[in-house]
Amino acid sequence: MYSSAQLAKLLAHKRGFDIEIAGIAGAIHDLAIIETGKFENHGPLGGPLVRDFLLEYNSKYGKEHGKISKEDMEQIVNATINHTKKKQYDDTAFDELIKDVDSLDRFLHGLETFDYYTKRTKKALKGLNLDIDSF
Repeated sequence: MYSSAQLAKLLAHKRGFDIEIAGIAGAIHDLAIIETGKFENHGPLGGPLVRDFLLEYNSKYGKEHGKISKEDMEQIVNATINHTKKKQYDDTAFDELIKDVDSLDRFLHGLETFDYYTKRTKKALKGLNLDIDSF
């Protein structure tokens, strides 16, 4: 999860997003896998878990460390829900960012990758002025 957070910050910087919000999304987008131990349908299942997590953060730590706005929270929740739709390219730009982060992170960890993950990985690497063949 730490690597996804860092990759999200890098890509967010290149694409003009708030790097802290992207880092949070990158860190917690797979929360459903941690909570349930299951990979299947973890994007949609993760939405409510991520929302609850962020609301609890705001309640416990927001006053001292800064609250996450409702707009940013919805952006993170929606990206969590949609990040498993790697074949789909018509979600918001922030959703697409987290899909690309997830694909790139999978590639960099050497996990088996499907063609649609590879397509996103190439796009993400190109945005960082890197080529997939250099790995």
